[in-house]
Formats: sequence, C-alpha cells, structure tokens
Amino acid sequence: MNFRGLRRVRILPASFAACWVLCHAALGGDFTLAVVGSFGEKLSSCRVDEFRPADVDRPDLDYRDRFIGLSAQGLPSGAYDVSVACLEGTPKAQLEVDDFNRFGLVVQNRRSTRSDHVVPRLAISMIGGVHDEETWWVTLTSEFGNVSYKDEFRGAEATARVFDPDPGGYLVAVRSTGGYACVQEIDLIEITRLWSFDPRNCRFIVDGFAHVVTAADRTSGKRLGWYRDMRLSEEELFRELKGAATTDAKPAAQPVP
Repeated sequence: MNFRGLRRVRILPASFAACWVLCHAALGGDFTLAVVGSFGEKLSSCRVDEFRPADVDRPDLDYRDRFIGLSAQGLPSGAYDVSVACLEGTPKAQLEVDDFNRFGLVVQNRRSTRSDHVVPRLAISMIGGVHDEETWWVTLTSEFGNVSYKDEFRGAEATARVFDPDPGGYLVAVRSTGGYACVQEIDLIEITRLWSFDPRNCRFIVDGFAHVVTAADRTSGKRLGWYRDMRLSEEELFRELKGAATTDAKPAAQPVP
C-alpha cells in the first residue's frame, strides 16, 4: 500500500461549543461562564451553585451572588472552585480570573466507569496495513478537556492503541512520515473498544460507543440520534445503580421464630 501521493486533509468547521463559548463570553459582565456537556452540547437551565476562592480557607466566602445568569461583575483575580447546577447535572471546574481570563469553560464529566485492575483500551486498525519505510500514528486531542492520546500503528495488523480514553469530543488525526494527514471530529464514551481506519478516503469506522460528527449533529446541538441514545443509556444505567444501592441498604429480613 502506497499513500505517498495522497494528501487529504479535512478542515473542520468551528465546533458548536467553541462558537457558543466565544460568542457568549463577549456578552454582559466582566466574567462569563460557558457550560457544556463533554461533547460540547449546551446544557440547559444552568445557574452558578458555587464560586469559591480555591486558595482561601474561608468556607463562608462565595461569589456566586455576583452572578446574574452566567455573567458576573467585580470578581477579584484568583483561582476559583466552580460548581454550576444545570438540568443535565452539576459540572465542576477550577478556573482562573484575571485581566487575561474573562471567560471560563465548565465541562460536564460523563465518565461512568473506570477499571481498577485491567486498564481497558481502544484498538484502531489500519485497513490495508502500512509499509515499513513509513511511520503512521494517530492522535486524539480533546476539544473541551485537557487530555490527548497518541500511538503508532504497529505490527502485522497495523494497530494503534489508546488506553482508557476519557469520554468526550476529540479531533482525531492520522498522519505519516510520508506526509499523509487526515483529521476527523469524533465523540466517544469510555467503553468504545474497536475502530478501523481507511486511509484511502480518510474514513473512520467506529463501534456503537463512538460517533463521527456530522453537520447535522452540529445543527441539532448534538442532542439527537447517537447522542440521544447515549443519554438514554446513561439514565438507565444510573437508575439501575441507584436501585441496586437502595436494595443493598435495606436491612436483611429476619427469620420468623
């Protein structure tokens, strides 16, 4: 397989959340919060629940009353522990306020599981394999978090591996030392396990726990289709966990004498 002559690069439009953050940061107040889900979807009915200085031992000191909606005036410079209550949950963050930080992004953490003993991994295989004279690698760069992952395609099956990725939205890029480059926007939850990649048409084939973002997804605010299914699955999981916890908390029935 020789893709030296292939130079396909997908230029992605600005993501829904990135545009939403920048537009709203300029409106009202001298500090504005933007609150999004891990895929960049806008959360609804949000209010500031806590805005406490992170480096001051004053449990009574909270600047949440300075917020009207998600904008505030007159916040002292410094680091803050932030909690925002929304209809979809209560995301938290640590933010800086100073002359150069006039808006803050609070992202909901969607992680529902984490393995303590066996670290799960996402395997991405290259369709057609790779030649020895080139090195191919994949990178996953979080759009709304602070994580990134990178691995080379190795072995007879030309497979790259990502260990226990955080759920969220990513720019996923495949590149080679021969100059190949391809970028796609992919959203995933942490139990995604098996993808493949076709370099001939810059195409990722993902399992049911990941999704290649489309223009229709951005138009709908990432609330329909795959996103709706994932949200319903999460709600069902949390109901089951809550039910199991309630059952475990009940006292054992005593035998009748």
